[in-house]
Amino acid sequence: MAIRFNKLIQPNREITSILRSESVLASKAVEDKLVFMSHKTGDPQAEKEAKYISNKHRVYVYMTEWDNYVEGDSYKLPEYIMNNIRICDGFLVSVTEEIAVSMWIGYEIGGAHAMEKPRAKIMYKDVPRLPSVVGALNSLGNRDQLDKWVIDNVQSTVNLEYLLSII
Repeated sequence: MAIRFNKLIQPNREITSILRSESVLASKAVEDKLVFMSHKTGDPQAEKEAKYISNKHRVYVYMTEWDNYVEGDSYKLPEYIMNNIRICDGFLVSVTEEIAVSMWIGYEIGGAHAMEKPRAKIMYKDVPRLPSVVGALNSLGNRDQLDKWVIDNVQSTVNLEYLLSII
């Protein structure tokens, strides 16, 4: 299995390179928690919230634009995204007006739904033309709601699929 350098936000650190394989976060211990942040590339709100979640709750946050592997073989990208969702403990969507034109958001939400991952959207203001697949997610309208969601859905859960993948 090829090991690659990719980027995640680590608790109390800036965006830092860590080792990650195609299917398992190599430096992720069983007790570490990982949130997959689905977003439109270049969304400053997503990066801001990812840093907040990581520092406040001491969890890793994965965003595809920080991932060097994503620039590789585009035919492997869908499988690679699903592997990253598979090992995450929670799945968040950063909602901005640009999200309506993203071709990946629906794919990522569908994967998280199929894998029964805890899912929600971060939406601090109304967004016109919100895709129905995004609109159906629980809405976190402020940081208090975001904090509660992370505590209830990420920090207090065990990712059995991840545990089975490392045995």
